[in-house]
Amino acid sequence: MGNEHLYATRSAAVRGARQAAKRALGRSFCAYEGPDYEIHPDGREVGYLGNDRFFYRLRGPALEAASAGVVKVPMTFLDDHSERDLPTPAIVRKTRSHYFISLADPELAELVDDARHYATDGCDCETGLKLAARALLAAIDKGHTHGA
Repeated sequence: MGNEHLYATRSAAVRGARQAAKRALGRSFCAYEGPDYEIHPDGREVGYLGNDRFFYRLRGPALEAASAGVVKVPMTFLDDHSERDLPTPAIVRKTRSHYFISLADPELAELVDDARHYATDGCDCETGLKLAARALLAAIDKGHTHGA
């Protein structure tokens, strides 16, 4: 699970990687590039100086801890589900268009049942919501099959 945010300097990317690794590993974080994260230039120049931008990827124990039992799901259906005041899994992390939720959350079963109802052809709802429910179910199924 890489960080999609680009940093203007390598040192900023290192700070971002260290913070992400520390969140994932807690006290066992060793703060060294190598076992926990790696820094990469993205190859595209930025600014008037033409310097590379950088991004990081967690790896090893930090990647395993950060992604253990967490699945990336589209926002659309989860937002609709929570707006209807139904039990909703806690959001671990979010991006512009996705939430990360825990597969161990006790509220996940209610979300999946609701998504199954909306994903069926017999449901009389707007097409976008139906497609969002199907995308959510596919993401959760993918998370379960890949051991996330």
